[in-house]
Amino acid sequence: MLAFQSGSNTAPLVCALSQLLTSNRPTVIPSVSWLPLHSSRTVGTSLELRHEPMHPELRRAYEAEMTTAISLYDVDDLQLAFSHLERAHILGQSFSIAHARTHWWMLKVGLRNRDRVEILGQIPRILGALLFSRIWVPIGNTGGARVPPFRSMPIPHELQVLLDQYSHK
Repeated sequence: MLAFQSGSNTAPLVCALSQLLTSNRPTVIPSVSWLPLHSSRTVGTSLELRHEPMHPELRRAYEAEMTTAISLYDVDDLQLAFSHLERAHILGQSFSIAHARTHWWMLKVGLRNRDRVEILGQIPRILGALLFSRIWVPIGNTGGARVPPFRSMPIPHELQVLLDQYSHK
């Protein structure tokens, strides 16, 4: 059991994570912009720092992908559900809670498929998403366990347009 001091900055994150991990429905989780970061500049070509909240249009696109993925998961179309989770991952990977939520659902798909590689690969990715999303991410990485976690990948054109228009620079 975790104990938090009154006024602790970690309590809101724990509440958001609890909601994230126990809900079977898409949930709009408020931005955790209170997490400290020192910069929002781009580092190298594939790494970005993030501390701004997700733009509403980017959130809408992310939520649409997640809603579709969860609906497909509910009817056991796990391959197509995973494809939408990969798209959600690309859109949300720079935002800790959205990033971890996507990996949580990838873990659920792995569990339902009894896919040992996906299960074992998603557990550290969930932790990594919570700890490192606001510091750096490999741009375009689709998030599955069969993709190296630090590999940047090409972004589908329609997602690149959204990211170019609504990501904070």
